[in-house]
Amino acid sequence: MSYKVSKPAIKAGEQAVLELTYIPVMLKEQNEQVTVLSNDIVMPNLRLTLKANVVESLANRNMLREGE
Repeated sequence: MSYKVSKPAIKAGEQAVLELTYIPVMLKEQNEQVTVLSNDIVMPNLRLTLKANVVESLANRNMLREGE
């Protein structure tokens, strides 16, 4: 997984875009968790669960193997 952030630092009241890129290695249903760490008082550790069903027609066949 890789990521890009539209701003290196976000001040109170500001917004930014976090772009996650996931490159699957298997053809099957996938679940991955990402934790976003911040200095937010209410939720300093935000955990995101990403779910996908990786199918051959949308994936680069050279990088994948059949799921178990």
